Amino acid sequence: MIFRIEHITTYKYSEEVALGPHVLRLTPRSGLSQRVLSHEITIDPVPHGQAQILDAEGNSILSVWFTGKTGKLVITNKCEVETLQSNPFDYLVLSSNRMAPPVLSEVEQEALAPYLLRKEPTEAVDAFAHSLLRPSEGKTMPFLNLLNQVLYKEFETVLRPEGASYSPLVCLDLRQGACRDLTVLFMDVCRAVGIPARFVSGYQEGDIDMTHRHLHAWPEVYMPGAGWRGYDPTTNLAVADRHIPTAASHTPAGASPIEGAFSGAHVNSVMEHELRLSG
Repeated sequence: MIFRIEHITTYKYSEEVALGPHVLRLTPRSGLSQRVLSHEITIDPVPHGQAQILDAEGNSILSVWFTGKTGKLVITNKCEVETLQSNPFDYLVLSSNRMAPPVLSEVEQEALAPYLLRKEPTEAVDAFAHSLLRPSEGKTMPFLNLLNQVLYKEFETVLRPEGASYSPLVCLDLRQGACRDLTVLFMDVCRAVGIPARFVSGYQEGDIDMTHRHLHAWPEVYMPGAGWRGYDPTTNLAVADRHIPTAASHTPAGASPIEGAFSGAHVNSVMEHELRLSG
């Protein structure tokens, strides 16, 4: 499928401010699952300088820096992307990925160590993970499908345009969260049973009748012989050609679409966004 995206993010400040360096993770990822046909980022005010770089996790990043002061910052991201992976299960179920945890090679173990790290493991999340692993008979695919289904059916999806992701425990206790919160919980549950997982940000097709769209987040898990595979607990779907990833990381912060700061005394800021997606 071919998607056309126009995403405008506007920051308004109560007084003129000096903008610090900003990092933009808005470039769609190129790879086996999608092809970028065109892409353009425009920024107002025009940056004093910029650099396109590749980060440690393979994300294409635009680094920009400014001079002078401004009362607003407008970032417009336009792209045309062709998604290519219509079947999310186009891989063999091997002996190495059939049961959880998957059997990783020595190279995979070293490369995937950050994607298995749990900063604050809790008994509650561990118990939740194993309550899903038991009825799945320890099998990876049934476990992932059940986890996706439970988060979709038993947790409320809410909009939280701003703020850091909830911790896995908070999301579990509340039984609700934004897409990024459910993603963080999904990741921690997977890591609790030894499945590498990462955080992905980007866009999704969603309901064609949606009048107001938002950026989206979802988890990906790694399985030998299958590579990285996405799940979306807000839709109860395995990710295929209706999602457009822009960044992926072992932490939510590493996939944040826009990262930056400003300086100014007693200044308030407001963020607005407009997202149009057609396919």
